[in-house]
Amino acid sequence: MLIPPDYQHLLALSPREWVVLCQVANFYTPKEIAEKLSLTAKAVNTYNKRIADKLGYSDSHEMIRFAVNNANLIAEVYKEHLMIQALKKPKG
Repeated sequence: MLIPPDYQHLLALSPREWVVLCQVANFYTPKEIAEKLSLTAKAVNTYNKRIADKLGYSDSHEMIRFAVNNANLIAEVYKEHLMIQALKKPKG
């Protein structure tokens, strides 16, 4: 699968932002994500705001709606992103 042009902006996310976005897409609350990732709920909310900004949403609620409605696509883009990153790493 090639990453659809409308979803290229996802590639701007940091590795931690990807993890948080995937958790959001799977209906985890900030408190649950915080517990899973050993963060505070405030830190998760900050990640949500950063993700929303990078994806062009005016607030984290819009980003959460996007994540939940596109969970399968987000998972596929994330897998492809990881494969691309692995191919870029120098061998040796």
